[in-house]
Amino acid sequence: MSILMCVAYLVAWTPYTVLSLLNMAGASPLPTAACIAAPLLAKSSSCYNPVIYFLSVGSFRQDLRVLLGREQEQSSGTSRTRKNVTA
Repeated sequence: MSILMCVAYLVAWTPYTVLSLLNMAGASPLPTAACIAAPLLAKSSSCYNPVIYFLSVGSFRQDLRVLLGREQEQSSGTSRTRKNVTA
């Protein structure tokens, strides 16, 4: 899972980094579409990590379903402490 997260991070941030370095080096004018797409792709990486985590970790999926009220919490032999927070 951590390798997949690292690859997703590199795929997302490499175009932005390359464009930034080219801009600092004084390269010829960069395409407008690339200058818009690269930062959007880079910043979208914050959305990928929770999705990767959700798909990889079964207990996280189950706890998320309980949190969203889609499934009742299952009591097993182990005791898990949950705090109810009220405003």
